Amino acid sequence: MAEAKISPRARRIIEVGRLLGGPRWLTAMASTAGLSKQLLSFVTKGGRQVIDVYRIVAEGLIADGGAVTEGI
Repeated sequence: MAEAKISPRARRIIEVGRLLGGPRWLTAMASTAGLSKQLLSFVTKGGRQVIDVYRIVAEGLIADGGAVTEGI
């Protein structure tokens, strides 16, 4: 089975998430963005296209004001 292609936007979400959230970045990012962890996981593994998810993640990070880094 061919591996799903990860979009540049999904890669950016992964990079920012790892930078800000450490090893449990997916949980922190999903919570910050107000998305389910499962949906964010699908997006970052290439199983689902990034459409509004990218905007929702960005808005969540802006509204969060850096609180996602508290667990680091």
